Amino acid sequence: MAEDFYGHTIGMNRGFSPYALGGVAFGDAYQAKIIKTEEANTTEQNLKKLERDRFLFYINDKFLDISPYPSIKKGMTVNINFGHLGFTKQNNNYKFMKDFKNRFDQIIKEMKESNEIEKIVNKYIN
Repeated sequence: MAEDFYGHTIGMNRGFSPYALGGVAFGDAYQAKIIKTEEANTTEQNLKKLERDRFLFYINDKFLDISPYPSIKKGMTVNINFGHLGFTKQNNNYKFMKDFKNRFDQIIKEMKESNEIEKIVNKYIN
């Protein structure tokens, strides 16, 4: 799939990982300079550039709202990744941290088992 973008410039938000957005093949092609990116600070800046044909493609997450830009159409999904919740290593400063992690993990497990997470995601992408 990354081969479809070889030789093209793709809009991307500054600071985003090409591996996280596009997957390993996309990230490797970016590193090898087979795929070029043009970065902007905001999604809005990139959508305006896309609308003005500054590049042919813009990569972002599936929750991207393009409704203010009727000339832009959503394309294919190039990567599916997972979000992560990070925790500080300074656990001594936060006595509640162990309990919080355990409760958080248990709630996420229950939400996965009941398909609640899938229902929430589908509410926003369908």
